[in-house]
Amino acid sequence: SDLCPIGYYCPAGATVEIPCPSGTYGPSEGMSLSSQCLECPEGYFCEAGVGNPASTDALVTADDVKACRPGYYCPAGTQYATQYPCSTSGGLATYSTKRGLTDQSQCSVCPAGYYCPAGTSDVTQYICNAGHYCPAGTSTSTQYPCAAGTFYSHRGGTSQGDCVACTEGHYCLEGSSSPTACAAGTYNPVTGSDDSDDCLPCLEGYACPQPGLTTGTGTFCARGHYCDAGTANSDDNPCPAGTYTTSYSLTSMDACTTCPDGYGCAEGSTDFDDECETGYYCPAGSATTTENACAAGTYNPSTAMYDVSHCLPCTVGYSCAAATTTPSTACPEGHYCPAGTEEGSEPECPAGYYLGTTGNTALSDCIECEPGSYCLAGSASMTQCPVGTYASGYKTESEGDCTECPAGYSCSAGCTDPVICEAGTYSAAGDSTCSTCEAGHYCPRQGVTDTEMTANICQAGLYCPAGSDSTASYASYACAVGFYCLEGTTSPTACPAGTYRGSKGGTQESDCHACPAGI
Repeated sequence: SDLCPIGYYCPAGATVEIPCPSGTYGPSEGMSLSSQCLECPEGYFCEAGVGNPASTDALVTADDVKACRPGYYCPAGTQYATQYPCSTSGGLATYSTKRGLTDQSQCSVCPAGYYCPAGTSDVTQYICNAGHYCPAGTSTSTQYPCAAGTFYSHRGGTSQGDCVACTEGHYCLEGSSSPTACAAGTYNPVTGSDDSDDCLPCLEGYACPQPGLTTGTGTFCARGHYCDAGTANSDDNPCPAGTYTTSYSLTSMDACTTCPDGYGCAEGSTDFDDECETGYYCPAGSATTTENACAAGTYNPSTAMYDVSHCLPCTVGYSCAAATTTPSTACPEGHYCPAGTEEGSEPECPAGYYLGTTGNTALSDCIECEPGSYCLAGSASMTQCPVGTYASGYKTESEGDCTECPAGYSCSAGCTDPVICEAGTYSAAGDSTCSTCEAGHYCPRQGVTDTEMTANICQAGLYCPAGSDSTASYASYACAVGFYCLEGTTSPTACPAGTYRGSKGGTQESDCHACPAGI
């Protein structure tokens, strides 16, 4: 059978070889006991199943060599390559560039300007960070920050002495790699500041628009504005509407000047150049040139007015809306306008009157409504009473005040007095015309009503054609020969065939006689 391979031992009866444990090695073939595995020599590390860790056999590659690696040390019995890193010893971080170290004491102290984490073999990978310094033996990048009030902008610092005082206009927190500028609205005239609280508010009357200023008088305050302490921009704080300032150094809102009478001052105004507009008045402190409109019923033709008393009563014959500059709306028809009349609220001529012209000034200008017409309040013209009615007097106020035309008369539109119906005609109450007396009736006089016409029935034996204008009588309306006429008939009835009527006035069919024999 094959010999147990180097780095392993094979007890009697074993079917597989067993590796020498970590921290030991098997120096030869054919070992059968674990006690034959030897302790790994110092300066080397032995993983499980390793042969001679210091082998120089030509077949063994450089990676197979188990010599302790740079940055670490390997006492006897070391089990793996990174088991014992060069680390802090006596408060100082260490490193190593050599292979095969056997003890921590062989590790070198980390040089100044660098920091060495455990296991460091190349310090150039760990140059000290900006904002910090690294004396010899530094273990981490942030172990030694520059003190507050100082900064260091380079890498590789070795002591606090490399950190320089914070510059004017700035402050430096602990570990700063560069100064932090004081914010806009502040300044800092000294070096070595360690907190933002060291930045002072910009002086009153000035603005500090850039970060990092060293004086509190960065720029003048803008006209129309004020700059209290800590103002960043010259136009941050406009004087409120209704005030102004021409100054470049105003320090508070209370210092803004009140806009004078007759002017309007918008927010941030630098002067009071804007006069109050016509139609308006602007008392002191007005924000706009249209601050207060003259009320309806008044007007103002001038600029720069400042009191309500400057609004004048609207001229007679005109009406004025709010903010009117010159009366130009003539009083409308049907209305009159005394001084001070509001547009849209012009007094109306009362019912029973009208006014067909514009520009009227008084109630006395209103004209009485004439007979035959009515006039609602505010009428520009008369309205005729409708057909079937009449108005005989003046100042009729509404259609309902027009009187119904009486029966026996006619009333056309605009009627002033009813017109009596002629004989042969009639009418009912409210009729606009007289109607022809109906056939079978008679209307013997003027002014016959519909009731009278209905009652005036032509008697039997008489025939009254339409329009009959006299009392029914035999002399006037006798039924014709050959006919008979029933009472109220609308037309005579001829005697039947085989009969005849030889005289007028037949009243019924029996008044027709049988024709004689032979005729």
